[in-house]
Amino acid sequence: MDLGINGPEKMPSNTGNLVFLSARPHLYKDISEKHNFAKFKKLREREGVDGRGGLHTTPSLLAGDITSGREFMMTNDFEPLARKKFDNFKKYVSIYPEFKHVFICDNGQGDVRAGELVHDSFPNHLDGLFVHVVQDMRKTYGFDAERWRKKGLTAKTCFFTSYPDAALFAATRTPPLIRMSGLFRV
Repeated sequence: MDLGINGPEKMPSNTGNLVFLSARPHLYKDISEKHNFAKFKKLREREGVDGRGGLHTTPSLLAGDITSGREFMMTNDFEPLARKKFDNFKKYVSIYPEFKHVFICDNGQGDVRAGELVHDSFPNHLDGLFVHVVQDMRKTYGFDAERWRKKGLTAKTCFFTSYPDAALFAATRTPPLIRMSGLFRV
């Protein structure tokens, strides 16, 4: 993670600025959440090259629900998943209205549509939408290049296949989201 162009060069150890929006529902006794937090713990403890370790903080996790998951399973429609992620984002923004956000997702299910909904409702809160391309763009649910261009969403969106590409976009756009030193770390 990088604190952008205005924060300190090194990430403080107590910074908690990472939130996951999951389609997986909250289940009895936090079964799904325990699995995710075990992964987060491993990533926090991971040692890296040149002092670059794993996650800088334990992220927050905003879970999906059984209703949207059931609707997807019954109809093969990604819209309920996208809407649930967006609903969770709306709640998060209501608690932290002073923050700006960078939405990072992939194009495999409803994430791209959720990013569009975030832009539609909170354009001044969304600094960037970064989409990891994991399948053919023509299969991306919710993406319409012309509609996005008209909304101004294309200008703040980076479709990427490698993390260095995403970092390059973040460092060279106007205004930049990360410093050049952040780009070099990636």
